[in-house]
Amino acid sequence: MNREIYFKLNGEQCHLKADENEKLLTLLRRSGHLSAKNGCQKGKCGYCTVLLDDEPVSSCIVPFGILKDSEVVTLKYFSETNEIYRAIMAGFDLAKAKMCGYCNSARIFSVYSLIKKSTFPTDSEIAELSNEFFCTCIDKDTFRKAIKAAAENYSER
Repeated sequence: MNREIYFKLNGEQCHLKADENEKLLTLLRRSGHLSAKNGCQKGKCGYCTVLLDDEPVSSCIVPFGILKDSEVVTLKYFSETNEIYRAIMAGFDLAKAKMCGYCNSARIFSVYSLIKKSTFPTDSEIAELSNEFFCTCIDKDTFRKAIKAAAENYSER
């Protein structure tokens, strides 16, 4: 059953018509928002991560029907509009953490969420976050250094 739903996408009010069980990832990619990558389709790899009401979620498992009055932010928009993005990427550069392109949204949005909750994350919080990733393009030690450097960069701003 098709429904029309109003929600905010990348800072702009929009309305889309789709089956309420259709996944957000499908809608985003069909609309040209390609920074959410298509991966496992089970919410495990993180390639399709977006911010939904300022929290990272796997868009491949989010049904269209729950988007009513929500706000969705893709990595491309976030990278162009959010100061925290620059602090995170500066931390990744300092740690020489090179991402593959598929896991960028999962890693960046996860670090964003952590920094937002705790400007100075503990070593155990950083270790816990670094253990969550399916993609192995960055080893855990380098990723931990990147998280710590990103938090330090953010706290200095």
